[in-house]
Amino acid sequence: MKRALVLGGLLAGVLLSAPASAQTGIARGKVTDTQGQPLVDVKIHLEFLGGVTKTHDTKTNKKGEYTQVGVYPGMYKITYGKDGFQGTFLEWKINLGEPTTLPDVKLQSASAAGGAGGAGAADVAGALQKAFGQAVELTNAGKLDEAAAIYTAEIAKNPSVPQIHHNLGLIHQKKGDAAAAEAAFRAAIVAREDYIEAYVALSNLFLIGNDTAKALEEAQVIVTKFPESSRGHYQVGYVMFNTGRAAEAVDTLKKAESLGEGDPELFFQLGSATFQANKMDEAIAYFDKYLALPDAKNPGNVAAAQGLSAAIKAMKK
Repeated sequence: MKRALVLGGLLAGVLLSAPASAQTGIARGKVTDTQGQPLVDVKIHLEFLGGVTKTHDTKTNKKGEYTQVGVYPGMYKITYGKDGFQGTFLEWKINLGEPTTLPDVKLQSASAAGGAGGAGAADVAGALQKAFGQAVELTNAGKLDEAAAIYTAEIAKNPSVPQIHHNLGLIHQKKGDAAAAEAAFRAAIVAREDYIEAYVALSNLFLIGNDTAKALEEAQVIVTKFPESSRGHYQVGYVMFNTGRAAEAVDTLKKAESLGEGDPELFFQLGSATFQANKMDEAIAYFDKYLALPDAKNPGNVAAAQGLSAAIKAMKK
């Protein structure tokens, strides 16, 4: 009986764990051609600009999207290259915790680039970089009104950039203005319908506000619109788990796993859900897999996974 109480206490601390928080950062983005069509296998090189050699290499998937976990926080030069296209780069700050979504990058074909003029993707990103950097610094310093003013000014100049609306929504959420946060997240979706982070933000907004039905509804919108999105299935499972529907959460989180979710926290959530569903062998396997991953992980989740795994193994002896 005492062991059961220990397990219950450990799991109680798990329920509000955010799915994407980590000691280092996660960089996400999308690359398309100039017509907006996704480009697959674009080579992406992240180079840390903080005076120490830290690099990462990844590439885009068939949707033109990329995710790089375990990124040390700070400024990076991100270089994009693909045969037959003109390469480009941008400089951006990668933050701790929640994934940093970089501006969309459009690569111009090499033939078209030969005679084309005007600003490219790197120029557009450069124009936004300073404002974003200032707003992030102000947010981290707790100067939310000043940060919001910068994002609002940028929206007036660049209304079609979803990241600006999304970041403004996060500030409104920090200030406790749920209505303004919801409006900003929905504006991000209007700016780009496939900007999944805005749907996730809406779902989390309602979950934090204890409107669990709405939180699940918003998460399920992702799965309906983007059935191959591992992030969407992850969010549905996350909400289900946090609303006491562990058995359903297990199936949904396994679907996210099958689709290749890059966030290591998925395995922590799977361990927690299988434990709650009384599938102890699976819970141990997922917790141990999570703990063995070399990528950055949420320190609180690491401690909980260690405690739960050890306690379950002790029960089975």
